[in-house]
Amino acid sequence: MLCEKCGKNQATTHIQKTVAGVSEEHHLCASCAAQLGYSHFTFDMGDLWPYLFGEEKPGAAVEKETRCENCGMSFADFLKSKRVGCAVCYKAFEERLAPSLERIHGSVTHRGKLPRHAAWQSEKNKKLASLKKEMAGAVESQNYEQAALLRDEIKRLEERVTENE
Repeated sequence: MLCEKCGKNQATTHIQKTVAGVSEEHHLCASCAAQLGYSHFTFDMGDLWPYLFGEEKPGAAVEKETRCENCGMSFADFLKSKRVGCAVCYKAFEERLAPSLERIHGSVTHRGKLPRHAAWQSEKNKKLASLKKEMAGAVESQNYEQAALLRDEIKRLEERVTENE
């Protein structure tokens, strides 16, 4: 196939672009592609990794060397390996990981399946937090009878938890 622009050389660069739902395909030789700014498209996907996590340029030094208190991994180590060292790393690097994780996954909260015991424990923790917040509100509004009922319900739920563990 010959170059669309010069019509002389063999087309080695094939460009396909879609703008507003309209697709175009162009076939150019290397020199015409370079003239139009379509050259040097090869890159390593790993070079983009630091950009996902807020580093200004690949290999730039991390200003604040935060380390995970559990495994000792630094954020620079994470950028090199593209893996966290342990579960605690997510908390240690939360400020820098959260925006990217939210952009990639749509949320920073785990929405997957949990083992039955863990799911029950999670629901129990949510219920306890809700009851404690409600009890604090009752105390603040001086509704002590309601606060006492909520306190008793919290106590029953905590005792039930101890029996199940």
